[in-house]
Order: sequence, then structure tokens, then C-alpha cells
Amino acid sequence: MGLSEDAVEQKIGEPEMTRGEGPARVWQYRSEECSFDAFFFPAAEGETRKMTHMLARKRKSADKISVQDCLDQVVKARIAADNKG
Repeated sequence: MGLSEDAVEQKIGEPEMTRGEGPARVWQYRSEECSFDAFFFPAAEGETRKMTHMLARKRKSADKISVQDCLDQVVKARIAADNKG
């Protein structure tokens, strides 16, 4: 938490989807099993947006998944995709 958009992109790559909600930005990453959302808000108008919230959910069921477990899956999927290319 508290990371800038640039820092998050350096750590886990570009998001699969982004959307804006006023001054906020939501980035979504996906693995086969889950979706991970990172929410970025500026502390004040004109300041750099920082990650303030994270959310994870299963893609094919209503079962719960922790943010850490989903993030681990997203990173593993990205590493596997990078190794194939």
C-alpha cells in the first residue's frame, strides 16, 4: 500500500484493464482463477496517485481468495507468460 502507479507497474507489469473514477484509477490484473484490483487515489489534487486499497475475488465462483494468494497467482502467471515469449 502507498505505492505509486509507476512502482506497481515495475513490480507486476501493466494491468490488463484500467478505469477512472473521478481522480481515482483502478487497475485490474487477472490470473486464470482470480482478479486483483489496485485502487489509486491522490492525497491531494494534483499529487501523484498512490495505491490505497486492494481487492481480490475468484473469477468462476463466489468462493473467497485472499489478496496475497491472488497476487501470487497473478505474478506467477506473468512470469510463465514471459518465459513462453
